[in-house]
Amino acid sequence: MRFPSVQWFEAVQREADSEEATFRRMGFCDATMMLEHRADEDTRRFELAFEDYGMTSVRELGKSEAGEAHFSLAADDSVWREMIDNIHINGEADLEHTLNRLQLPGTVELVASDQQNADLFYRYNQTFQEFFNLSSRVPTEFSDA
Repeated sequence: MRFPSVQWFEAVQREADSEEATFRRMGFCDATMMLEHRADEDTRRFELAFEDYGMTSVRELGKSEAGEAHFSLAADDSVWREMIDNIHINGEADLEHTLNRLQLPGTVELVASDQQNADLFYRYNQTFQEFFNLSSRVPTEFSDA
């Protein structure tokens, strides 16, 4: 399954559905994120809505579409690829490849319209991380593979 794609995110959500108890233990999540994937001159954006205990929808945004995300996480292809490869190798992100760790020095850029929206990333960070960790179960190909 190619990353990034709507199908890839949906496959990860199917894995998350099988881990409902884990997500319930972490608590509900009510936030919409935009994931921005930059490769050469091409930027692709995906809007992921999380409600209750999982992702409820994902869609790729058009070039001129603004979307309605609370915040965005933006990074180059090499950063997303390294994070996902690390998750595949270890079954989950090691300490150097978590969303939180990558965001702190700005390797993954967190952008929000205000501090309350940015806070949603930190508030629900473990839910987002667990979601991405489950990508270890999804066969993943990258654009130049």
